[in-house]
Amino acid sequence: MSTVLNKPVRKPVNPLVKPKKKYVKKIKYINNEDGKGWLKVKHHPKLPGAPDDEYPPLPQYLKVETYREENGREYFTILEGLLRGKKASVSLRAGKSRLQTAVSHSPGGKIRFDRKNKKLWYGSNGPVAAFTEIKPGTNDPLIPLGTWNLQIPYEVHKDGAGYLSNSKYAKTWFRIITPTGDVNDRYLHPGKTSWGCATVNAVDDWTAIYNYLIKRRKGDLISVGTIEVFDGPTPKPATKPKPGTTP
Repeated sequence: MSTVLNKPVRKPVNPLVKPKKKYVKKIKYINNEDGKGWLKVKHHPKLPGAPDDEYPPLPQYLKVETYREENGREYFTILEGLLRGKKASVSLRAGKSRLQTAVSHSPGGKIRFDRKNKKLWYGSNGPVAAFTEIKPGTNDPLIPLGTWNLQIPYEVHKDGAGYLSNSKYAKTWFRIITPTGDVNDRYLHPGKTSWGCATVNAVDDWTAIYNYLIKRRKGDLISVGTIEVFDGPTPKPATKPKPGTTP
């Protein structure tokens, strides 16, 4: 007497249909698509208060993790900045990704701003002309003394449009925030009007300052570095002790 085993019935394989590959998540970075430091994407869902699901665009070198390709679009999670954890997507170009892969962030940048003498240094570069002033008709304070964080850019600032002939990055500003993340609505930005910000009126130098900061990260997932605000005299750079002496 034979025993019949109930084996699962396998479906026939259609040789004309390719099996769907499992998508492998990848770390990528936002590309400078518009030549001004931004890439237009679609947010999922539309962000509260945004005019549409394509605002804001994302800044150059922002770190993301892709998780799906579907209907000609690449979907990803934003890993840093003000929109950390949010979902977005961007269209593919001829089936290829428009995001970057070979990017390495540098350590946080250091900006020094002398309010009194109207000078600013970025890293070992400078000084360049910069200033701060109170908005006419208000009691708003100047940017306060101390060391503050500089936030990864999060939106395009239209007030910089008048300086695009000086720098193609004139609409990219860095918000100044406290070490605990509090916002005081002050920015490091180019221009001739300050209203309490750290304003670089040597606008032709803004591209160099942008390039110095945009690829840097402090390590807190929100900042590109710090800005030290002081009222002169100019701090002396650190010097190495002479051989045989105690530092």
